[in-house]
Amino acid sequence: MPTDPLQQLIAAALREAEAKPDPHDPKLSVYRLIAADSLTLAASGEAVLIDIRKAPARAANGFGLVGAPWVDPATFDANNRRALRAQVGERFLIMTCVHGHEVSQSACEALRAEDGARAYFVTGGFEALEAAGAPIEALDNDGAGGLMAMWLKIGLLSFGGPAGQ
Repeated sequence: MPTDPLQQLIAAALREAEAKPDPHDPKLSVYRLIAADSLTLAASGEAVLIDIRKAPARAANGFGLVGAPWVDPATFDANNRRALRAQVGERFLIMTCVHGHEVSQSACEALRAEDGARAYFVTGGFEALEAAGAPIEALDNDGAGGLMAMWLKIGLLSFGGPAGQ
């Protein structure tokens, strides 16, 4: 059992998330974290928050999570999932859509099914993260996330270091 309070919080959140879901409840078919635990894990460097809201919903909202890359769910195919996994290495993936329903849950299911990625979704999605105090930033007029999104697309940005670290 970890003695550091942050490590204890992380361990407790992950134990709860890894608990076997009720197989009769389709809403519990993937792993979930509450917004506060998601922010703690991301701040610790052990996880990467990924904004996977659909483009129209993201553009309509006008804001993104500071430091969280946006992944368009319409193009989140096997190749893009592998590229994302290569970038984050062994860190946890915490996917967030608008409400924490089908988009982020489907992304988690795909990531876990393909290679056992440690993928989670945020209960309540972007709205819960914002309410929990997640830092947000205004998007560019096109909703694409500005330079960070462009750098990620062309490979100049990675998640904490060279791919696989």
